[in-house]
Amino acid sequence: SIIPELTLVEPSFHFGSVTIGAEHRLPFTITNKTSILTTMVLDLTPYPDFTPCVRGGNVDEQEAQLASVIGTVNDDQEDSFGNQIVRVKEASNFSMMQDGSSLESVKIMRKLKPARKNTWNLLILPNATISGDLVFRPTVARQSNFKLPLYLQGIMEDKTYNRDVTSSAQTSTLNVSTYVVDFGDRVVSRDPCARISYFLETTIKNVANKRAVTFEIREMPEVIKEFGETPQPTKTDSSVLGMDDASKQIFFVAPTKGDLAPGSSMPIRVTFQPQSSANYSKKLEIYIKDQPDP
Repeated sequence: SIIPELTLVEPSFHFGSVTIGAEHRLPFTITNKTSILTTMVLDLTPYPDFTPCVRGGNVDEQEAQLASVIGTVNDDQEDSFGNQIVRVKEASNFSMMQDGSSLESVKIMRKLKPARKNTWNLLILPNATISGDLVFRPTVARQSNFKLPLYLQGIMEDKTYNRDVTSSAQTSTLNVSTYVVDFGDRVVSRDPCARISYFLETTIKNVANKRAVTFEIREMPEVIKEFGETPQPTKTDSSVLGMDDASKQIFFVAPTKGDLAPGSSMPIRVTFQPQSSANYSKKLEIYIKDQPDP
């Protein structure tokens, strides 16, 4: 038998202070130096605010952007070389009622969905390197200090790949009523003169008791993924439009700056002006003055 030889480059993972609802990533690199496919296990079940994410994965840019906003992680990830990070799923459970003694009398009343564990298999190809991120997205205010529970499959007692992980989650000065502004499916008229705009609002509130806050909203590039038989010639599939291309801009946000007294709030209006059949998305980052991280 061959005992896999792997190296984990990073000596530790220190996230520092991260605001609840935000996301911070630290990179990891694992190299498989043997000639066989090797499986590692990363059991983060006791640490639900941490998840792994492969770099150069199989999720398109729009899906990745939305996942980052709402905090979801793809269960089946694969990089461009074929290395994988896959969530371990528990076996399905069955609720049964037996009416009699024969097998035919056993009725399956309800099938429960497999539980979503925070345990992951890292499948690393022979003589290959997998690069990814350890993602910290806190949901409650607390300190974390633990050893990264990473080990070769079947060798849980091996501490070779354990690393120190530390983090601090803190509450935000600002509260946002909704982190995802979803316009859903909208109809786009073929006649440019008949097209209409759609409006939705979210609210930003200063939850501090004594401190006023100055905030700024910075708009990331719009992501447009077209579909249908006749795409518009002004765009290309999976195109990314820059902020300086105002004539093609689809989303408009106002206001993008403001001052909030303690306990006060401000509505933020988002305007959606679709021009063709496509999937549209855009990420907004909210900054607080004197606090550089979004």
